[in-house]
Amino acid sequence: MDDNVKQYKPTLLRFLCVLTFIWSGLCMFAVISVFTRGYPHIFFSSIPVLDSIITEDTHGNNFYLLTKPVLYALSIAGAAVMWTLRSSGFYMYLGAQIVLLAVPFIFLSHLGINYLLVKFFIDLIFTALFIMLYAFQMRRKQP
Repeated sequence: MDDNVKQYKPTLLRFLCVLTFIWSGLCMFAVISVFTRGYPHIFFSSIPVLDSIITEDTHGNNFYLLTKPVLYALSIAGAAVMWTLRSSGFYMYLGAQIVLLAVPFIFLSHLGINYLLVKFFIDLIFTALFIMLYAFQMRRKQP
C-alpha cells in the first residue's frame, strides 16, 4: 500500500478499541494487584463495577488469577490489531472474551451456580454487544 494513502478507520471502531484498552487494562491490572498483594489496591476498589469483579477474583486460586490477566492482555492485543484494520484481531478478541465467560464456571464453582449464572448473563450482554459492534465495524472497514 502507498504511504500517502490513509486507511479509513470507522469512528465507532476507534471508540470500541479505546473502551477495550481502558476496561481490559483496568481489569488486567486489578487482577494482577489481587494476585501479587492478596487483596486489591484501593484505586481499583473505588471503581464502581470493578470493585465487584475484584471481590469475585479474591475467591479464585492462583491459576485463575494468572489466567485472567493473560486473557485480558489477549483482548487488548486483539483490539490493537483491529485498530490497524486487520480481521485477525477480531478473532483474538472473540476467543479471549469467550474464554473469559467460561473461566468463572471452571474456577469459581464454589460460589454457587445461581451466582455464576447471573454473572454469566450480565457479562454475556456486554460481551455480545461488543462482539456484534466489532463484527459490524470490521465488515465496513473499507469506505
